[in-house]
Amino acid sequence: MNSIIITAYKEAKTIGKAIESINQNNKHEILCVCPDKDIETKEVIQKYIKRFKNIRYVEDPGEGKPEALNIAMKKAKGEILILTAGDVFVDK
Repeated sequence: MNSIIITAYKEAKTIGKAIESINQNNKHEILCVCPDKDIETKEVIQKYIKRFKNIRYVEDPGEGKPEALNIAMKKAKGEILILTAGDVFVDK
């Protein structure tokens, strides 16, 4: 299994499309990392968590992207880590 880490901050308008483009076959663990204070983006992520079992929210303390990635990498279960962002879309 692969773990895909999506970092997002103030990307409520794009995170849904990013998740959908990456979650094409539901085979990967997807960790969405977002600061708790970014309520709009977090709400979009929560909608996808309700729809798909392979998506998890990882709370970011808001101390920068390196810290967010370190937290997510510790929680990832996959053998391969793929890093991306909430405004990056993957084509089939």
